[in-house]
Amino acid sequence: SHFGSSAQYFHCFEPCLVALQPARSRMAAMWTSKLGNRFPREEIERHDAERHRMLERLRRDPRNASCAECGEGGTCWASVSLGVFVCLRCADVHRALGTHVSKVKGCTGTYLWGPDEIAQMQRLGNAAAQAKYVGSDCSAARPGPNASKEERVELCRKKYEQLLWAPRHPPSEASPSVAQAEPLSAQAPHSAVHRVSQSASKARARKGTGASSSAACAASTAPGDINWDTMFADFDSAAARASVSTLCAKMQQQAVAPPAPSPCSLAHSSPASLDDFLGQCLARPEPPIATGAPHMPAAIPAVGPLARSGSDS
Repeated sequence: SHFGSSAQYFHCFEPCLVALQPARSRMAAMWTSKLGNRFPREEIERHDAERHRMLERLRRDPRNASCAECGEGGTCWASVSLGVFVCLRCADVHRALGTHVSKVKGCTGTYLWGPDEIAQMQRLGNAAAQAKYVGSDCSAARPGPNASKEERVELCRKKYEQLLWAPRHPPSEASPSVAQAEPLSAQAPHSAVHRVSQSASKARARKGTGASSSAACAASTAPGDINWDTMFADFDSAAARASVSTLCAKMQQQAVAPPAPSPCSLAHSSPASLDDFLGQCLARPEPPIATGAPHMPAAIPAVGPLARSGSDS
């Protein structure tokens, strides 16, 4: 359809514009930090004074009281992305590096500070940045008192962008030293012996006093006392075969005899009658049981299959 005037045209889209106003106001109420995080602007403004007091305490730290670039005092600016405090002159140098390298911000109350930015400055600071980018000797990255802005920018670019003086292993990424790793390796054999001793003790507790001699030997022998290189060297020698034969003979001598047959099994295999079988059992007394010896039933005379008393068969 054709609209007669611009007023009628605006009247048709007025509901859509009204619906977009709350979203636009919500977007305007958000605040973005230098690190890219978004927070409610009302919350940032409410905690602004508290965060500036935290910044003041960080700047009073002796390690942050001097500029991270030239070493002069008056660190009223900071690079949030790098986590360093700098002077006013070096803040201008950091601006020239570009925001992809450094994002600077004033510390005297002009700028709002977010919680993530405060946390970044607390985590890093001038001392940690120096250890990360130049190590213990920062003289090469320090500009002279009469250095131009271009020379200062070039030094900062070599320091933060090209990482020309960065140590290979920064303190936060350094691997554990050998002196720290040795106690852990030295403790490994002792822990292994402890586990073997515990396992042997549990085995003896389950088997009681009649545990085999091999388990006792394994429990009393530590892994450090075994010569693993020569244990199987002479396994096929004549002396080894003789030792195995002697051990087998001793085991056969110490073997326990099979239990004697029960009276019931003998009774079913004897031709005598039930009365004769019971009479023989009662007439022969059992020998006394020796202390410490296993109890064995008395010898029972061999009898044949039982016959019913009073039976013709």
